[in-house]
Amino acid sequence: MASPERLLGWDELPDEILLHILSFLEPADIARLQPVSRKSRKLCLDNELWKRHCFHSSTWYRSLQRRRINLASASSSLASLDPTTTPTTTTTTTTTTTNPESAAAVTIPSTHSNGAVGGGDDHHDNNVDNDNDDHGDNHHQHHHHYYDDDDAAATKIAPSEPAMPPRWRELQDLANWDPSFPGERVSWYDEYIQRCVPPSVNWLETPRIRDRECAAIIEARGVDLYHPYGGGDGLGTMLAVSPLDDGSVCLWDVNGTRTRAGAVLVRSRQDILFADGPGSQNLRRSKRVDTGVTECVRVDNYAHRAYFAVQSNLFEIDLERLDVVSRETFEWSISTLSPISPGVPLTVGTSLGIHLHDFRARARPRTRDAVERVDGPGSGPGSASRSGSGSSEEANPFWAIFDPRPLPPYAPLSQPTPLSIVHLPEPGPYGLVSHDIYVSGRFTSILHYDRRKFPNIAGSIHSGATVNSMVALPHPLSLLDNELRRSGELTAEQVGRSKAASHGRTLIAGGIYKSKGSLEMYGLSPGQGESAHGEVMQQDSALKNRSTAASSSILSVANHGTKIVFSDGSGQLRWFERDGTTEIGSLAIGSCGADKGSSSLFASLYASAGELARKVVSTRGRRGAGEERSSKAHLYHVDNDDTGNKNNDDNNNDDENDDDDDRDDRDDINNDNVLFWTGERLGMVTFTPRPRFRSEDFEAADDGDEDGREYADQMRGALEQQADEARFMNRFGGA
Repeated sequence: MASPERLLGWDELPDEILLHILSFLEPADIARLQPVSRKSRKLCLDNELWKRHCFHSSTWYRSLQRRRINLASASSSLASLDPTTTPTTTTTTTTTTTNPESAAAVTIPSTHSNGAVGGGDDHHDNNVDNDNDDHGDNHHQHHHHYYDDDDAAATKIAPSEPAMPPRWRELQDLANWDPSFPGERVSWYDEYIQRCVPPSVNWLETPRIRDRECAAIIEARGVDLYHPYGGGDGLGTMLAVSPLDDGSVCLWDVNGTRTRAGAVLVRSRQDILFADGPGSQNLRRSKRVDTGVTECVRVDNYAHRAYFAVQSNLFEIDLERLDVVSRETFEWSISTLSPISPGVPLTVGTSLGIHLHDFRARARPRTRDAVERVDGPGSGPGSASRSGSGSSEEANPFWAIFDPRPLPPYAPLSQPTPLSIVHLPEPGPYGLVSHDIYVSGRFTSILHYDRRKFPNIAGSIHSGATVNSMVALPHPLSLLDNELRRSGELTAEQVGRSKAASHGRTLIAGGIYKSKGSLEMYGLSPGQGESAHGEVMQQDSALKNRSTAASSSILSVANHGTKIVFSDGSGQLRWFERDGTTEIGSLAIGSCGADKGSSSLFASLYASAGELARKVVSTRGRRGAGEERSSKAHLYHVDNDDTGNKNNDDNNNDDENDDDDDRDDRDDINNDNVLFWTGERLGMVTFTPRPRFRSEDFEAADDGDEDGREYADQMRGALEQQADEARFMNRFGGA
């Protein structure tokens, strides 16, 4: 008698079958299956699976379905008004159209349960319809948009002509929505979390000066991220670097690899960043870091250096020793610094010009020790030169006035105060930059310089707005294709050809135009007759969203995964798709003093006031840093064995490399947050149900803290009750 066939276990089934089963589960259920086994974890993190969940829950997809419903309703209404037309449900033509907008009515495929966000009914729909320009301040603490089956069930309309099969229609819509580009590595699981999970605001530890029983707060004057060795130190260390108001440099541990997450790791001694050097009279604001300069600090991850703009001085600080390495003085006050790019000089924007600063040409810093010269030029009383300097320029403060040598080459500005400088990246892998420099500021055009022809201006882009911040993408932008994709009209092949355009790049700018926020995108590509490095603006490649972007000025803009994130003057962080028009969500950052459990009697007042994020930075984890590092390691002669060349497709078949990738994926899950600077302190937006840390978590616990907190709570309650009574009596005309 033949023995019965043995049934296969769950983890013995082919991956294709398991993925098909997982596609019917809710996102929350898929997340619960991850700890079951290594295989289930790998399958539950499948990129295509989570990409479809992102698509079904996206605002873009909901808006597309709504437009199709409105179009079908309008067509039906017009048909009912015509007495010669009788409604039919059968087709009268055999031509199949791929244009959803040209059909009188279409059948919208309803999605199964995986189109809903895992988590239940705790979140209501805050959908933003980009066809409506009414984008005021009616936003909640966080706006994230969800897709549910009720909307899909309501979209089944009888077709009046043949429609594309639902499966094909969904695949075409997915291709039109897909914000990623060929060769770009995207974790769609992280994308789903960032798009659908309500974010939390975390406040980093506030530096303080403690004098006996008093502790004075020291304000931060800027921020930039420091990834030692480009994130290849073996720990995934990520540090926030900021100049403080007392002239010191402070480093925070963002990930908690060396100390507690969000805590101060180390601080330098005071006065090292003052214009007159340590030990001098630095009480005046003109000797300290200018509070109006947003881009006042830049970090070189591989050389372990940070550059700080202090009035007209540029300080180079060794981040391993926290001491001054060099100091360069410019003719005018520094208003912005460009990002550090490998192999190219730092671009410095002063109030009246653009300068190139070569790291190798270092000016020695001033020291406290002075040596009096007894011979040679300039000797005598008052001619003491600084130690380490054998010239008389520093000995005589009036030497520069009569110096016959010409000034270094610089590009003069007809209008003062540049605010943002971008080195345009090369197409393809991140980390490589071209010779193109773009400068924006308190003028209505974006200036273009070619580093090989500096200081001659190469061109300009007229914006009309005051552009406060800029970033760039090494991918092309086509305004015509964007409009067609927004309507779901392009086929998958057409979308692929549009994204594969060679030498195309995108410049993203944020600013203010007539008191409203302006989000602008410019497609750049080589002009005819020019080299591949000479960028000019394409025809019809400028998108300016000045109606739905923000109700107030855009202060800072950054790339965040496949999204664009920016801060505005109303205290909001907003996320947009790369099309520049579809809003994904928003968040009010609130105030550090409004944290729960604050001992202040006026915590509710702080909460209503809120903070402004003057600068936002994406904390892209080791995966992104490793890609950048592998693309430019030859410039720094840094060993990159620990990155594992994870982008090499030839290594994907090796089991050992797959295990390494799995370990890196586990470390990088939900690790791309948004760090922001309010002008006084640092905070971070994480996509977790609760904040990872709060400002009061770092305060030292004293014996009287509990009694003081209890007394403050009682007094706060009494004051709130008195205010409620006063408001109630005002209704009756009382005092």
